[in-house]
Amino acid sequence: MRKENQDTVHIALFPDDDDEDGEALVCAVLDGHGTSGRICALKTREWFAQELAQTKSKVMGSCLSGDKDALEVAASGLFNEAQAHIMDISEEQSKRVFGRFSGTTVTVVIVGKGKLCVLNAGDSEAVLGRTPSAVAHADSQKEPETPHIEHVVLSVKHQLDIPAERERIVKMGGRVAPKRGHDDGPLRVWLPDVETPGLMVSRSIGDGVCHDLGVSADPSIYLEPINPHDKFVIMASDGLWEFVDYEEAVNVVEDYVDPDDASHALVSIALMRQSKKNADNVSVIVILLETLNERRARLESQPGFVERHEKRFAKVQELEAQIRAQKQEAIDALKNNFGQSSPFVTSPPNGSILFGDPAEGGFNGGGLGAGGASSAIPTLDTGGLTGVSMPAGQGRQGQASARKSSMCILS
Repeated sequence: MRKENQDTVHIALFPDDDDEDGEALVCAVLDGHGTSGRICALKTREWFAQELAQTKSKVMGSCLSGDKDALEVAASGLFNEAQAHIMDISEEQSKRVFGRFSGTTVTVVIVGKGKLCVLNAGDSEAVLGRTPSAVAHADSQKEPETPHIEHVVLSVKHQLDIPAERERIVKMGGRVAPKRGHDDGPLRVWLPDVETPGLMVSRSIGDGVCHDLGVSADPSIYLEPINPHDKFVIMASDGLWEFVDYEEAVNVVEDYVDPDDASHALVSIALMRQSKKNADNVSVIVILLETLNERRARLESQPGFVERHEKRFAKVQELEAQIRAQKQEAIDALKNNFGQSSPFVTSPPNGSILFGDPAEGGFNGGGLGAGGASSAIPTLDTGGLTGVSMPAGQGRQGQASARKSSMCILS
């Protein structure tokens, strides 16, 4: 059972006063881990949001200008400053375990001035949906029977099965091995003679003990002009990617005109594939790289799109009915165990069920399902909502929709 939702997302739209079409969209997905993972994710999100909003942000400037060399320097500085910030907070609050044994992944996507930029540390991934180029079909005398969308992975999944990542940590004195008694399990970072902390990513923010052993805050970087065949980006925590592969994910999004419907569908699919033993938080952002009108015209011109969409819609509706049934079972179990006045069952205004004690500063858990709240403001931070959608620049390039949820099944 996941008692705490450690995912958080950030979406912000920055207009350019000197260029009517020069606005930039910034999105981030963070997935906390460890006993204080939620705090790490929230504090890191706040820091990135503040730094990227600076008018003279070197990261934003180098990204939008397409200067990859400058971006590498600026992004490394940004992520390492975030690392130092989290360590400083830990020291100030006299809770060193907060930043020493807990941390978060960070994946940032910036879209603006015809550029697509991805910065990431950890295993929250960004995947591009791209239609095949005309060159790919040059030898074909007819259109393919089934509309096709290709996937391109834009981020690096920083795990310990990458030789260079593993070697760096070993050279710094870290021990890389599966958990004792789980030889087939994932590789983890341990202290030389003690089975702790057991981190499964090779790059992160926080995790001070592991950073002393070679875990890095340096981000991987993707920066390219947006190609006319580039249609959308999916950003998600590993709660999606563990249950939905890249090819399926881009095909799900391609079955919807509206990015909110697409992100909603991805969350529902991931939630239903989770089990009681490996339930995880799920956060998904879908960013359109074509205008909504262009997307509608392109998809609706495809033979069979309407039938494909209706089939997908019906399937997701069925999944959501199952999710609601599981949610009710969980509520009934809590009521049986704790009574009607249990502080662990709370119904927020949108009708979703969140698990956690609001007295501790918010809803700590996620609902069984994908409830939602909407906002049209240019900046959106979420730290406990089960579903969020923001029409950022509707009708313009860069519409983003985020869907955030977590699975919490009681045994």
